[in-house]
Amino acid sequence: MSSELLIVLSLILSAICSGSETVLVSLNRLKFEALQRLGVSGARLVVSFRDSPDRFLATCVVGNAIATVAWSSLVALRLEPYLDATWIAFLSTATILLLGEVFPKSLGRSVADRVAIPTSRMVLALEVMLYPLVWLLRGTGQVALRLTGAKARGERILVTRGDLEHLFVLGEKSGVLERQERTLVARLFRMRHQRVRDVMIPRTEIEAVRVDEPLYAVRKRFEETGFSRLLVYGKDLDDVKGFVHVLDLLREVREWQSAIRPALAVPESARAVQVLRRMQAQKISLAVAVDEYGGTEGLVTLEDLVEQLFGEIRDEFDYDERLVRRLGERTFIVRGRAEISYLNEAFGLDLPTGDYATLSGLLNEVAGRIPQPGDVFRIGRWQLRVLSTERKRVEWVRVEPLAPGQTQDSSPAGSLP
Repeated sequence: MSSELLIVLSLILSAICSGSETVLVSLNRLKFEALQRLGVSGARLVVSFRDSPDRFLATCVVGNAIATVAWSSLVALRLEPYLDATWIAFLSTATILLLGEVFPKSLGRSVADRVAIPTSRMVLALEVMLYPLVWLLRGTGQVALRLTGAKARGERILVTRGDLEHLFVLGEKSGVLERQERTLVARLFRMRHQRVRDVMIPRTEIEAVRVDEPLYAVRKRFEETGFSRLLVYGKDLDDVKGFVHVLDLLREVREWQSAIRPALAVPESARAVQVLRRMQAQKISLAVAVDEYGGTEGLVTLEDLVEQLFGEIRDEFDYDERLVRRLGERTFIVRGRAEISYLNEAFGLDLPTGDYATLSGLLNEVAGRIPQPGDVFRIGRWQLRVLSTERKRVEWVRVEPLAPGQTQDSSPAGSLP
């Protein structure tokens, strides 16, 4: 075998050992543990190396040492007739440092997960070929640890949100997790970053009663809204007194104001999960979101926060007309703040999704402006007519199927008389 071929092979061996060490250190261990449970070929070997890092480290160190010595010796012999020793040392060191260390390590770090399985197989082959030297190096290291009284430090696993989400996807595919369980976890991650302003009922849609209204008027308001709680205010909505529950008014009361319960005041920028904990700890089922000046911006109920985790919670007493009023089998009056995901799931509308969450956001996106009462849109299988707007957003929309012969255009069809 020619010296030139041996020089190239020693450089390749150095690059393989350096890159393999970086790959096996940088890979996502949790991912390969999940792949092992799914029976993916080669994943078990990757996990075994990560469980015993001294195995692959010793193999890579021995292989790299042999490659470096061979490279230096062969290059020196080959270039000795042409260059002096100083230039030979400089060129050989710079070459193996760049091509045998820096480049393989950088490449290995960027593609660790993709090449981990073939890399582990190459390391296993090297371990078998170099077993006596690898065994000697590992044994020497263990003896040194015992003599110094040091203990091998366990590997600390750093888990990111992305790692966990990937594991839950794999868990669902393998049947370990139900789809509902993965959805719950995804909602939990999302809720950790949600603010009260993201889940609250805005000020313009708060149903409330004045503290000086008579009992019959309050009861009538409950009947009209179908809600179980109403906010109670004094001069205006910035002067919140608390809230009243419909059950407290079913029994005989002389003054309904005595049934007013305290409401929790929270900043609209507070994290939703923190507010949920406070409401549970203080046993309060309604919170008022306030701005930096103390003005009321909206309200949020305990049920609203719990629904962020478990989805829409409905019982026989829930009243859907706060968001959707069904006029016929396939005709609806829908609030602009109704979420697209809810409408699609509950009524099968199949409306398109995008960088918006609500029906109002969809119409704003389609129109490229704030729609006006009378604007008509044909989206998918449906005709959407804007009935009213409030504070620069769509309030109510009539949704009905397209008539025979009508086509989808996803643009305003003009104002209706």
